[in-house]
Amino acid sequence: QLLGLAFAASESSCLLFLVHYYFLSKEGFVFLRIRFLAVFAGVVANCAIYLIAILSSFGWAISVSALPYRRTFLSMVLLVGGLHAWSELRAEISLDQSTALYSYQGTSGSLSLVLKLFMFCWFGFQVKTSWQEEVDIVKRRFYRFLGIGLGAWAINIPITVILAFQLAPWVRYKVVTIVDLCVRFLGLLLLAQLFTGPISPLSQENTFNLARLDQELCD
Repeated sequence: QLLGLAFAASESSCLLFLVHYYFLSKEGFVFLRIRFLAVFAGVVANCAIYLIAILSSFGWAISVSALPYRRTFLSMVLLVGGLHAWSELRAEISLDQSTALYSYQGTSGSLSLVLKLFMFCWFGFQVKTSWQEEVDIVKRRFYRFLGIGLGAWAINIPITVILAFQLAPWVRYKVVTIVDLCVRFLGLLLLAQLFTGPISPLSQENTFNLARLDQELCD
């Protein structure tokens, strides 16, 4: 469901940006509401990807049916995710596309970058722990590919920052936006392959009680 939400939000973001830039190029009008919805949908997609990564790194619904220190963990995820969503949304909305400004510049952009790096470190530490504690060969292979795949995918953060400062101001926003969209698409493809492909650990053996899992997330 989270993966489906990420795909739907990403597609909505792309379509809304397409509508926004079509009217901007043809009519010269800036529809701020459409752009806000596009940015918001993109933030939802990114947050869904990070949530899937964090939950998977803990082995939730893969190796275990209960989250350790559930309330503390979910509170931490909610706090970090909320700050990340707020900082990224604020950075994107306050961006002036006609100047040298970029979304990682400024206080909100810097906070968004720091939170992304924090979530990546959190994910890396936890997926390594899950890999070391797992005894099943199939699941160990899944954790290995999960760590390597999302670790390589996370390299887009420093690459994007380097592009932001190396490119000329008049092409910076366009190029970096294209890179962000392509990276998000690759991240979704990676997760889809991990969970539905031949190395997926999902089977009848770890199909836990769905009602109990849903109740854990709601508590």
